[in-house]
Amino acid sequence: AAFQRVVQRAILHVESSGRDEVTGANVLVSIFSERESHAAYFLQEQDMTRYDAVNFISHGVAKQPGMSRQSSPRGAETSEEEPVKQGHEALDAYCVDLNEKARSGKIDPLIGRDMEINRCIEVLCRRSKNNPILVGDPGVGKTAIAEGLAKKIVDGEAPEILDEAIIWSLDMG
Repeated sequence: AAFQRVVQRAILHVESSGRDEVTGANVLVSIFSERESHAAYFLQEQDMTRYDAVNFISHGVAKQPGMSRQSSPRGAETSEEEPVKQGHEALDAYCVDLNEKARSGKIDPLIGRDMEINRCIEVLCRRSKNNPILVGDPGVGKTAIAEGLAKKIVDGEAPEILDEAIIWSLDMG
């Protein structure tokens, strides 16, 4: 019964993402929803999370050694510096630095989207409510706009206040 639920969940995920074929990777990710299963138990024993599996399948980014959350006894004190360090490591492990991608010439020039990029720049330069959100169907160019913004920053075409800004790309798959 549990395996049937795992396969059905994998099929639903594949259908909702518009694909036709269920792979072992889809089944692996679905196993994490069966919390009481032996498979989920053994994956957790290896410090593997659903997020780790999705990230590796989507981007080929493996979890770095030492990145796992150490289980500490209840009430144990944790260092304040630890989350900050892990947060930066998480960015490096799970995100793509679009500024670096632009510096290395891996981003093509964006044509015809100046209005959208300029609007993002305008929002980023505000004192408050300065988080632009790009919403749209797959394939409409959300990532291209973010890459275009990173390219403008790297090329020095953005306002001075954004000179030190780093654009990170996180694909949730």
